[in-house]
Amino acid sequence: MAMLMRLELRKIRLRNWLLSFAAANLVIAMWVVTNLPNEGVRTFVEAFYSNRSYVEMTFIVFSSVFMSKLVMDEYKSKTVANLFAYPIARSRLLAAKLIVTALFSFAASMLSNLFVAAFFLAANAKNGYIAEPLTSGLLTDEALRIFINAFAVTGVVLLPLYVGMARKSGNAIIVASFVLALGLGGSHDESGHNWTLAAAIAACCVGAGFVSAAFAVRKAEREDIL
Repeated sequence: MAMLMRLELRKIRLRNWLLSFAAANLVIAMWVVTNLPNEGVRTFVEAFYSNRSYVEMTFIVFSSVFMSKLVMDEYKSKTVANLFAYPIARSRLLAAKLIVTALFSFAASMLSNLFVAAFFLAANAKNGYIAEPLTSGLLTDEALRIFINAFAVTGVVLLPLYVGMARKSGNAIIVASFVLALGLGGSHDESGHNWTLAAAIAACCVGAGFVSAAFAVRKAEREDIL
């Protein structure tokens, strides 16, 4: 499986994706420091929640575009027949693509949230948007939320896959992810300090995503390629 994943990474131009990732983070960070002061945000809890919402909505779509390129471009370019001609089970080939997508989504969500939070805190230290003291408890709480939310984002990213496989369309994945981002981005984070609820919601997102992925893989195994 590790070899298949390395082969998938070679197919895509990872450097271009990393540059796009960096650009997206800069845009989010600049948006946050210019927009949050005008939203009446007065506490770090509110600011961190807004930061996570922007990051999640962005990277639900971003990671779904990544998945679309990784999975559906094989169908679009008609090379999927050659791919499935290898003496390797279709499920293993598709699983490699989805594991790469899941790892990319998790890492992108984690790193982006950490970068945007650090950028905001640096700007706040200079400009004093929020007057309350920043405690170690707040930072620890935010780090845990970023970790839990990264799992939730990973699950949500996988949800549109079945739609894309059913329609053999990368655009269907992207449109579905955009709808999910608008409907779900940040909404699962409204759990206050109830960590059990936050973890349960994240687990549900991950479970739903992997069920969708499993159905998509099963569909690909049983039907004609084109």
